[in-house]
Amino acid sequence: MLKLKKIKIMKTFLFLLFALMTFSVNVLTAQVLPKFAFYETGNKAFTNARLKAGVPVVVVYFDPDCDHCNKQAQMIKAEVSKFNNVQMVWVAFPADLEAINAFGKKYFPAQFGKSFFFLRDNDYTFDKAFGYSEAPSIYIYNKTGKLVKSYAKKEVSPTEILNALK
Repeated sequence: MLKLKKIKIMKTFLFLLFALMTFSVNVLTAQVLPKFAFYETGNKAFTNARLKAGVPVVVVYFDPDCDHCNKQAQMIKAEVSKFNNVQMVWVAFPADLEAINAFGKKYFPAQFGKSFFFLRDNDYTFDKAFGYSEAPSIYIYNKTGKLVKSYAKKEVSPTEILNALK
């Protein structure tokens, strides 16, 4: 009988621990587009205030040297015309800004600096604003700034990204 009580207590403890971990992960991911400040060429601050209101935003946490990040960019490049009404913010942890810009210009020369922005997280604030991330991670916000989908350490098809915005 005592053994049965211990098992019941352990099951309850594990359930509560799982519930707490699930809640913590959801809280750590920003449910609305958070305020942020990352840096572009010349170490000029780029904040979310520079984004157009009423236009969906896709935030990609990446590393210019990451094979999966390059594959993600290739996939989007192949269907870039479908992203005309989307703003993409590509943020890299403190990597060489020239490498970040070269990455952006390689895949998206026509969109670079217009609707696709390539930024550096000089102050290591990405995780605080968006939640813990590994490259590539993608956060999709609708036109009202509400988070509709996020993907951690995963390549995502352009169709899946766009479908999340419908």
